[in-house]
Amino acid sequence: MRGLILPLLALIATGAFCVAMYQVFSRDYQYLQLIKLGDQLIEEELPYQAARAYGSAINLKPDNSLGYLKRAEAHQVQGDLAQALEDLLMASELSGDVVTVSLRLADIYYERGEFVEAARHYSEVLALDPDVPNILYQQGLACFRGGLEEQAIDALS
Repeated sequence: MRGLILPLLALIATGAFCVAMYQVFSRDYQYLQLIKLGDQLIEEELPYQAARAYGSAINLKPDNSLGYLKRAEAHQVQGDLAQALEDLLMASELSGDVVTVSLRLADIYYERGEFVEAARHYSEVLALDPDVPNILYQQGLACFRGGLEEQAIDALS
């Protein structure tokens, strides 16, 4: 009897491990499929539906910044800048990609007419990665529109 218990316990442990791994991989697969669906919906110019798909992805993996970045893009396309800003701020807490998040934040602040805040974020992007295309132009324009003419001239010269 004792010789049967040890192999049976090993079999049960192996089975439990396989079930757990299946659930993890299944969740990751569903997450990526929802992100892919949202991307397709954005391409088809259906941002509301895309935001819902990204929201479902976020529900599966709330600790992953990609879903928040994508949903922020969908909200931005819809014109819901407050919700886009909220998602980007959440993504900034989760993400290691500070350049992308700061650039998107700057764009949102610019669209909202908060030019000084946009200029601050463009400056942050410039400090992190000066090779981002058009960043000096964007920073200069935000500074100019925010009433910071001297900083705008510095950025554009």
